[in-house]
Amino acid sequence: MSDDTFPLSRTQEFLCAFEGDENAGPFGPRHHNVRGWRLSGPVDVEVLRQALFDVVARHESLRTIIRGSTRRPSSTDLPAEHAALAHPN
Repeated sequence: MSDDTFPLSRTQEFLCAFEGDENAGPFGPRHHNVRGWRLSGPVDVEVLRQALFDVVARHESLRTIIRGSTRRPSSTDLPAEHAALAHPN
């Protein structure tokens, strides 16, 4: 394993036992939670972007991906990045 790759935790190993289709991700579609919000009124986009960055930087599970074969998968923590926010002007 490389320096930025880690063995799976026991919980990650357990969830991989229920692995679905490769196109659905290592944990299958039931472990992906995609949401969107529609905001109305004035929004300070830079403050919102920084708040999202702070949450992602604080919680590595939000930026952890599972890679590898089913025989020996591993996890990789991606660096925190600022979110690309789309809003109409």
